Amino acid sequence: MLVANKATSANKNQSFVSDGCTLNSIVYLKTKVKNADKNPKFSEFCELAIKNAKKYDFIIYLPPELPLVDDGFRPLSPEFRSEINHLLLDILKDYKFYTVRGELKERIKQIKDIIKN
Repeated sequence: MLVANKATSANKNQSFVSDGCTLNSIVYLKTKVKNADKNPKFSEFCELAIKNAKKYDFIIYLPPELPLVDDGFRPLSPEFRSEINHLLLDILKDYKFYTVRGELKERIKQIKDIIKN
């Protein structure tokens, strides 16, 4: 997922693009921390993450269509990838977001078109 934001950068006249956002953090915590939903601190974190995400100018969802690359950082399990995707889509239903599909060059073009408009 990508996010673009103009209003909350350190300098209000600058924009930024990120390859993730606070919503990703909710999803990963749910899958990695046992009983996270029962922890009051997790609820507080979710409230703050959701509040912050509502400030984004664009949320761009990138479906897991491209093959995983073993970079030593990301989990390679297709089951884990599917679980993360399902949880993320469940959260995104409450947001306006754009879906970008295709190979890398196609995705870049689509993202540029979204941000320009």
